[in-house]
Amino acid sequence: MVRRTYLERLRAFDRHYAGVATRLGARVRDSGQSAVAERIMAELARMPGASSSHLARRLVMDKGQLSRAVSALVSSNLVSVGSAGPDQRVRALWLTGQGEREAARLETMAAERAASLLAGIDPKQHGELVAALSTADTILSAGMDQAPVLLGNPAPGDMGTLIARHGEVFNYEYGFDARYEAWVAKSIAAYVENASGAEQLWIARVNSVFAGCIMLTGSDAKTAVLALALVEPEFRRQGIGQALVETALMFAGDAGYSTVQASAPAKLKAAHRLFARSGFGSDNSGVQNWADQKIAAKGLVHRP
Repeated sequence: MVRRTYLERLRAFDRHYAGVATRLGARVRDSGQSAVAERIMAELARMPGASSSHLARRLVMDKGQLSRAVSALVSSNLVSVGSAGPDQRVRALWLTGQGEREAARLETMAAERAASLLAGIDPKQHGELVAALSTADTILSAGMDQAPVLLGNPAPGDMGTLIARHGEVFNYEYGFDARYEAWVAKSIAAYVENASGAEQLWIARVNSVFAGCIMLTGSDAKTAVLALALVEPEFRRQGIGQALVETALMFAGDAGYSTVQASAPAKLKAAHRLFARSGFGSDNSGVQNWADQKIAAKGLVHRP
């Protein structure tokens, strides 16, 4: 049972912090922008070309609320909407020239508010304050991240989400264009059309939210191929990727495979580290083809 004094102290901090947040957020009232608009512009300043779905997840915002706010920003010529490369389906957002100037102005005002707050504190305590805030953030975030991770079969709509998220995440992080997304779509289509009881695709969910995926298919009776490993950026460093790979390897052993191969573009260093932690060793080097475009790939092998 939590001590009453702990609860009272936490509630007192919450009340005080609300006042601090109001002081730091006063820039919104001064600028005439809504808090939602300010958050969207700040995120787009950090990540130009972000998709609406990314913003909704990143800002923990209802898609309807986000859509209305984006429409208002577009009407004010602060945000422009377009497609992400040749793929017309992905809705990407950018700050206009006017939007960039407005975002910079808001950022300057935010820095001034923070400096004003710190001005009333002994400079010798600045480091102590930042360290304490970092500690509180780490502890509270860890508590929030304890939601169980559920691995299961794809539900209706998951295949489309899987394809779209591969396209969006790897376009932003590695510059892969729509041809990579098309290759993922073909791989999924082949899996759906030809999948047997010895093949499986897993979806990871946290609080019913898509958090990652991995697919295992058979190359022959004794060899399986592990592909399409993805963990959403906001759910990384929580062991989800490891859980997906280990689940796939256990399935492969039960299905009678003696070898599991994994091949990923050389740029995906995080994926190679994940496979290495799961016992994969170097096999050979080669290329992975998608849409007639060759990407250097590293062959990996695991024998259950």
